Amino acid sequence: MNDDPVLPFQKRELPSKLEGLSGVASISTNGSAGIAVYKDGTATLWHIFYDSDYIKQIKYVPLKGVTGIKEVQIMGSKALLLDQNGKLSSLYIYNDFYGRYRTENEIKAPEFLKADVSRFAISWRDIFLLSKDGTVLQLNEKSQKFTVVSGLKGISDIQTGYNRLYALKQDGTVWQWNYNSGSKAKPFQVKGLTGISAIWGTTGQTGFALNKKGQFLAWSSEYNVGLATGSGTENSGSNGSELMITPVQQALSWKVNGEDINFYATSAMVDNKLYVPYTSVFKAMGVNISRKEVKASDPKAVPRSNTEWSFTYGERTVSILQGKPNEVYFNGKKSKSPGQILYLANSTLFPLEIICEGLGIDLKWNKATGEIVIQS
Repeated sequence: MNDDPVLPFQKRELPSKLEGLSGVASISTNGSAGIAVYKDGTATLWHIFYDSDYIKQIKYVPLKGVTGIKEVQIMGSKALLLDQNGKLSSLYIYNDFYGRYRTENEIKAPEFLKADVSRFAISWRDIFLLSKDGTVLQLNEKSQKFTVVSGLKGISDIQTGYNRLYALKQDGTVWQWNYNSGSKAKPFQVKGLTGISAIWGTTGQTGFALNKKGQFLAWSSEYNVGLATGSGTENSGSNGSELMITPVQQALSWKVNGEDINFYATSAMVDNKLYVPYTSVFKAMGVNISRKEVKASDPKAVPRSNTEWSFTYGERTVSILQGKPNEVYFNGKKSKSPGQILYLANSTLFPLEIICEGLGIDLKWNKATGEIVIQS
């Protein structure tokens, strides 16, 4: 990854090709190092370092003796390797004594962990194994003991989130286990997720699912659900009562006056409404933006002034006065439209549809494809 030289004040990471890797079937990375598994089952370790001139370098270390591998995941100082026969092994890739990744001569043979494994998933210090018979095992890195996850049978896939395990059953239902919620917490079925063909985990409290109709869904829960409350009762949401399922909206794409528009800052969809930052589509639309501070009429009011944003197109102006609640004006006349202003990812976001309506600008949003077409 490298910084985008076109955006000196808004740096972002852009993909850069790893020149030493091709024909790759599976990869895993922890940010500073990674392992690539090739289509022929062999693997290579790569890691990033800085030379004496502080120039970023990448070193490639072939993993000799590692063959027949189909999947890899890095967990701390070691890598977990699953071969085509269902054998799971661990390989130490980091030398804790020297504080660096091992060289080719230092790589030892993988250590056997378990046989008859069809899939595995990692979350922090916990490893979950899906056996070929459809049962699930848990291995904690500290205890180094395999335990059967009670209540999970007939499983076809497993994924992990933050302190939670997601499991897809062969009947198309999805199950979740908030395993850090105490000894009473057990796997429960996620209500509303049926006919599911695939699932994915994240590093947070959100999971994703694809059903047989082709719908892409997400489900999540409150932050405290699944943390070490020690109870595992219904009050902690361990039975799925606090889970929320929602369709995942297609990624947004923008076209203004027939031209494709890309912008760096974040756009958003809140309550089924579009929000964009001021450094986005407005310039291409020919809309001028200004802001000023408006003093409160009551000298005792807190705050004593509010920001008023004005969007002007031709002879029309839409003004949004920040307050509780915000006030929207079309050409100076107060509107009943809720002109909410959002703050997201260090950006100030404005309600695009309300602004376009007040300025007489045509906006069409194809929610199936995510394309927004604006004609000013």
